Amino acid sequence: MRIVWIIVLLVLSNCVFGQITLKVNAYPIVKTGTDTIKATTTGSFFPSLSAATFATWDMSLLSDTTPVLFDRRVAATGYDYADSNEYRLFGLTFNGNASASLAGYGLMKYGVNVYDTIYWLGFLTAGATDSLFIPLQNIMYSVPDTSVALPATYNTGWSTSYNYDLNFGLSIALFSYSHAPGIVRSYVTKTNRVVGYGQMRINDIAGLSGMYLDVLQVTTRTIKKDSFFLNAAPMPGTIMATFGVYQGMTDTTYEQRYLRQGEISPLASVTFKDAAYTQPIRARKHVQRLYPYTDGINDAQQSIVNVFPNPVVGGKINIKAARGIYDYVLTDMQGRLMQQGKLDMQRAKGEIELPYSIENGVYRLQVKNVNDVETAISVVISR
Repeated sequence: MRIVWIIVLLVLSNCVFGQITLKVNAYPIVKTGTDTIKATTTGSFFPSLSAATFATWDMSLLSDTTPVLFDRRVAATGYDYADSNEYRLFGLTFNGNASASLAGYGLMKYGVNVYDTIYWLGFLTAGATDSLFIPLQNIMYSVPDTSVALPATYNTGWSTSYNYDLNFGLSIALFSYSHAPGIVRSYVTKTNRVVGYGQMRINDIAGLSGMYLDVLQVTTRTIKKDSFFLNAAPMPGTIMATFGVYQGMTDTTYEQRYLRQGEISPLASVTFKDAAYTQPIRARKHVQRLYPYTDGINDAQQSIVNVFPNPVVGGKINIKAARGIYDYVLTDMQGRLMQQGKLDMQRAKGEIELPYSIENGVYRLQVKNVNDVETAISVVISR
């Protein structure tokens, strides 16, 4: 009987592979900082991303664009943080900070603070002084957008419907518009469901394969419908045609997010062309977090030896690891030896002095302890 129970326990322990539950206390206390993101090229070959349990997803072979991208989370009065993002109006980009907070019931977004932005429209209208002006404004959603409902685990789901107004001013001499007030009213419905779980790995900041991490697979369908107004009336068709829009313009997007413990940013988020989530077209991968409290630990290469900060901005590589004596080898990405030596880790910290001959770039640091346990870390030097 005892043998039977041991077998049962072993089976159960294997069954929890990748099965996690996201809770409010799993998120970091400090939420502001910068994340390093890689985006795939449009021609990347994706692995199968069908909804699955006990799955293994290898995203490390995708081709990435260069340079890397950055997601910035800034302080926001009255909220935990704000995501600094780009938005679009009539095909023109503008910046704003999306206010967000973490509560016991979920990760919530409440609206966007938009900066003053002005565009010359002569390339569209041929008018020398024609312009589009987006004023400084605080856009509040009619109800908060639930990014992640907590606790989140396999088969849980949540949806949100909200609307908001974006104000703008329009000057077009041909139509006698001089700072004519306009509004884009957007209606958004998001439907989310945890459809799978398993382990995923991505390539790290240097393009090397990282470790497999436990993730929840979440599908998100977003339907956005826009209405356009000018001078407190529906926008004339000629103006909408100039901007390539129409009343009730609807855009539907499909996305998968792979969420893991302890991080606000998904390990990967994938955009799809179809509602069946079978035709991925691009992805964003969270290769490195640069929060002050984490010392820039590389997400994709979690190990018992850590470099901080990474990228290295001074003349030293700082190391965290268990106390002891370590051998290290620093090579470039072609395998050429740059430096080697020993590390005496006092108080679990050590440092490697870098000669001035080592140029900025990406390098590979191999660290080995007395038991010949080796860790390889990608190090970015940016002095």
